[in-house]
Amino acid sequence: MGANPRGGWTPGRAATAGSVRVVARAALLAILVSVALAGPASADHVPGVPDWPGLAPPRPDVSGKKVPLGFDVCPRGQLRCPRRVVGEMNQRWEPLDEDCDHRGVFALTYLRTTEEYLRTVSSEAHFFSRPKWVNHEDAVFAELYFRTYDRFVRGDRIPEAWRIAFDANASPNVTGYGDLLLGMSAHINRDLPYALAHVGLRKRDGRSRKPDHDRVNAFLARIGEPLLRELGDRYDPIFDLAVATSPVAETAALQTVFGWRENAWRNAERLVVARDHPAQLAAVRRSIELEAATIGQAIVAVSTMPAYAQIRDPYCRTGALPTDSVPAPPPMDAIPTG
Repeated sequence: MGANPRGGWTPGRAATAGSVRVVARAALLAILVSVALAGPASADHVPGVPDWPGLAPPRPDVSGKKVPLGFDVCPRGQLRCPRRVVGEMNQRWEPLDEDCDHRGVFALTYLRTTEEYLRTVSSEAHFFSRPKWVNHEDAVFAELYFRTYDRFVRGDRIPEAWRIAFDANASPNVTGYGDLLLGMSAHINRDLPYALAHVGLRKRDGRSRKPDHDRVNAFLARIGEPLLRELGDRYDPIFDLAVATSPVAETAALQTVFGWRENAWRNAERLVVARDHPAQLAAVRRSIELEAATIGQAIVAVSTMPAYAQIRDPYCRTGALPTDSVPAPPPMDAIPTG
């Protein structure tokens, strides 16, 4: 598909009033669910709002022990690791983009996020106190996604949160915003606690690595609007509506991500504390899986729009919305109430 020269869509240019209402309603629902699911969040991009994750202290009873995943990548944290991750992400995203595959929304989001991470660690040597640890985490985190995606393609069993996300990707009527939130939720709420527990939450001197974990939020805030614009150019006009409501939509989305990342850190702490107690560790793992799956189900529920394929897929393929094929929703007084 490549770079899309058509630019973003704005209501009234190529859509009927009915299609505008459908898209606007979907955008509103996506924003509402993102706010509802957000926890305490860093908001240093919004003046006067405290950096909540940065103010929340690490759990004091967490040791320097780790909870291994059964594999490892980039244990020495060299800079070439995020470069390799970016290369593999690009190779995986391109065929999805060519086919307008709904999985491309998250694949592109993850690629752009990791590109910004690579730029940050390459040009800002002191951004993190221990860049090698973050490089290690970045590589392990990405590997969890790669392995889960490949298992899904083979038809193997995968975590429930990811099954929900990938099944929704196959639905013609889930919005692009829904695909974005589903991928991010599965990866952050489900995968990130395991990645963090694997790479360790304490430095050798006993200090917590949480400040470096929280610093990631700062560079995530940099890519919000440009990413939404690109997603709108390529995949779904719903993202253009999100940009049009910025900074409200962008702030809501960022708060969701920051809240999920804070929760992932806390779940990683729980994993480490339970490490030497098999029954307790199994219970923590079950709670992580259940929580991630439940959030995924909620996102699907508010992101599924009847007949939305008539808007989203033609737009992705041609760069224009249909002008006469999307029916207007019925007036409220025509909807049965009992």
